[in-house]
Amino acid sequence: MVAAPHSPFDAQDNLNVEAVKTQADRLFDTGVAGAFICGTTGECTSLTTIERMQLAEAWMAAVDGRFGVIVHVGHTSQKEASQLASHAEQIGAAGIASVAPYYFKPNGPESLAEWL
Repeated sequence: MVAAPHSPFDAQDNLNVEAVKTQADRLFDTGVAGAFICGTTGECTSLTTIERMQLAEAWMAAVDGRFGVIVHVGHTSQKEASQLASHAEQIGAAGIASVAPYYFKPNGPESLAEWL
C-alpha cells in the first residue's frame, strides 16, 4: 500500500516540515510500501514551488530509505512542473506523478503527451 499523507501546517498556516518525521515513522510502523506526497490530498496547489521542494526534501530525509516516496509534480506551469520533476529526481524520489493541465486543458492524447 502507498499512502497519501496530508501536507502538515502549523497554527500560522505555514508548512510544518518538522512534522513529516512523525508522519513517516507512523507510515513505516503501519507497514506501508511508500508515500505519495503533494498529490491526492489536494493542498499542493496552494503551496509554492519552493514549499513543495522543501516538503519533498523533508520526506526523503524522514524516510531515510525505509520506503519509497512518489512526488506529485503537477502544475499549471509546464516550467514549474519540469523543475519539480527534476528536483524529485535529484533528491532520489522513487517516482513522480502529475495531473494534466486543468485550466488550459490539452485537446487530446497527443497534446497531453507532448505537454508531459
